[in-house]
Amino acid sequence: YSYGANKKVTFVLSGNRSSNGITLQNEDYTTTNVIAVTGYFGIFAPTNKILTTRLTKTALAQTNTLTVQMDATFDWNVGDITLKYDHYGAPTIAGNAEGYGAGDFDRRAVVTKLNRNILVTTGGTDGWGASIYVTEYTIEVPFGGDVFPVQYRGVLNITGLWCDFCGQVDTNHAGLQIENLTPDGNMSYVNNSVFS
Repeated sequence: YSYGANKKVTFVLSGNRSSNGITLQNEDYTTTNVIAVTGYFGIFAPTNKILTTRLTKTALAQTNTLTVQMDATFDWNVGDITLKYDHYGAPTIAGNAEGYGAGDFDRRAVVTKLNRNILVTTGGTDGWGASIYVTEYTIEVPFGGDVFPVQYRGVLNITGLWCDFCGQVDTNHAGLQIENLTPDGNMSYVNNSVFS
């Protein structure tokens, strides 16, 4: 299904540390608040033609105004944003003015437009956040007196995803984990997305 640029979709994963989670790979991975990818999983949000630019003026923390380099092809809209940190927008240093020794040096911060139309998050507040887990594993299925191996291989293709409140404290479960994949088959990719 395709959503327009002005539509938003939110997936709220539920569970906490004490909830019964999923078990994969003989209990090597057991948790809640997870999207376990053992087949194909794709999320595609609309993106802009111009994804990055540079600041033309320093933007201080707690402000909601950015002054950026633009031209006629620039397709961003004005929106509300609040910066958590200062972002440097000073001009380029010409030549060896400050001892860098390698020609011009552009010190302006790079700004990337992240569309946040699709959000994955959790309702928890105890450090037990969301996780997207991509893996490959084999199970044995009995059939007609024989046992047949069945392989599951995850492929994750995402563009324009915002995964907020990611990772799980005191575990090795990150916001995004891709592991145990053989090099055969389709490859996973993550474009223009943020995990916070």
